[in-house]
Amino acid sequence: MVGARTFHQINQRLQQIFSTRDYFGGVSVIVVGDFRQLPPVGDYWIFQPNYSHNPLASLAGSKLWECFKLFELKIIMRQRNDTPFAIALNNMASGTMTDDDLLLIQSRCFKQEDIPPGGKNIVHLYRSNKQVCAHNELVLLQMETEGTIVTAIDEVFGEPNASAKEKAPQNVLSLPTCQTYGLSNSVTLKVGARYMLTVNIGTSDGLVNGADGILKALDYGTNKRTGEHRTLRIWLEFSDLQIGKCRRTNISHPSGIFQGKLQKNWTPIEYISSTIKRWKASNLQVRRTQFPIVPVEPITIHKSQGVTLAKVAVHVSSNCHRALLYVACSRAISSEGLFIISDKDFKAPAPPLDSSPLAVEMKRLTEEQFVPMFRFLREERNPEIRQIIFHNVQSLKKHIRDVSADPGVYASDILMFVETWSCAADHYTLEGFVEIGRVDGPLTTRSNRGYGTIVWAKEYILNTGRLTQQSINRFIDNSGNQGHCEGIIFTVDNIHLAAIYRSPHCPLKNLLFPSGQPQTNPLIVCGDFNENFIHEKILQSKNFSQEMV
Repeated sequence: MVGARTFHQINQRLQQIFSTRDYFGGVSVIVVGDFRQLPPVGDYWIFQPNYSHNPLASLAGSKLWECFKLFELKIIMRQRNDTPFAIALNNMASGTMTDDDLLLIQSRCFKQEDIPPGGKNIVHLYRSNKQVCAHNELVLLQMETEGTIVTAIDEVFGEPNASAKEKAPQNVLSLPTCQTYGLSNSVTLKVGARYMLTVNIGTSDGLVNGADGILKALDYGTNKRTGEHRTLRIWLEFSDLQIGKCRRTNISHPSGIFQGKLQKNWTPIEYISSTIKRWKASNLQVRRTQFPIVPVEPITIHKSQGVTLAKVAVHVSSNCHRALLYVACSRAISSEGLFIISDKDFKAPAPPLDSSPLAVEMKRLTEEQFVPMFRFLREERNPEIRQIIFHNVQSLKKHIRDVSADPGVYASDILMFVETWSCAADHYTLEGFVEIGRVDGPLTTRSNRGYGTIVWAKEYILNTGRLTQQSINRFIDNSGNQGHCEGIIFTVDNIHLAAIYRSPHCPLKNLLFPSGQPQTNPLIVCGDFNENFIHEKILQSKNFSQEMV
């Protein structure tokens, strides 16, 4: 979760990059999140003033955040196949659980010793790192596969006296991983266990903090620095084959016992070194060398945010607050995959206070939410009304996926697209629509930049006889170096419709009606004319009135 400080730093960095004082460097920013989840760690809510930047910020509010408007996503994707569970989680997050919600969640509560067989080998979620470490130790201890314990190599640098040099390594032994730049004092390695990277060791290669995989092999040798025989390299198998792809290609494979046994999807991970402690009063510092990994058979609830799990065991306590409980339970894709481990009965969390900062901000966002300009295109309407979309797509081949993903398109009856840049060899389909007319450019096998018109109609329009093939006319008028005009004219329910495109240099006399095209009966023209009709009399001269710009 991004907090106010990080949000402010992103704004400052973008302003530096684009050399402007405009918010976020003048670029468009979309933020996506769920305020009902856990707040930022060590930071303020993103919508709160950045007090560290300006102690008086509370007087002015958060100007950065006030630039944004809310657009609420209504469809829950993770639990879309278990609607009652999705509803229960949603009500849990808002503190408004019903009796049915409560019964459903209570049915997924178990004591540690009562987890059913289907609950074995699942991801366990705990509130604290201490609980996670204890569970990790237990799981690794029970594994009977090849393993070893790798102790970090801590070296003291600077010019300390003998006493300080002796004490320095002891001072860092008890430091948690979050204070040693992701490098643990010791790591227990067991083949078959799951481990997570704690340091970004190859960002472009996907080898980043949080990437996890299964330990498949240990590579031993003599450490050149200490002369001891120890593990020098480990091999992880990531579920995503793109993670570590470059490293697998570039690194040399060992010989001996591993020759012919290593799989192509195993990624080698080696030691890294980092200065983990400095003393301000002197130049004394401790540099640690260790594998940048930790076991992750269980993980903290904070770490699980954003993760989707088929089966999850949530270990809760009496002081587990609403956001923590919601985040943990909502990792499961169905109620059958959720196991709440507790010795006490589950109780529905209370709703947030109306005066809480989060409740106040959500109320403001709801009252001032973003309303899409063309939302009306997908709303229900009178079935007697025909909805037409006209659009200059500038390469239909490039944007066909964008067109297919637009709900406004499927809510329409007729689609008119110009500048499709199509050729005769191109083929397009759109579910539920029938191509009723098309104009391609002069090239038959390559893209025709600036050319191309296509019209689609819903299948019912053809099936009910509202349009016939005899009513469709296609034309293209090339004027050499002076541009061209093209279009399709057709009739639906006794009304002529036209999709027209005029290139910038095409003479106006060729616009709308090419030679021989009739000018009788009512006609609605949709087009990209590359002309300012507000100051032109051509529309009035042809008895047209302009309805849209």
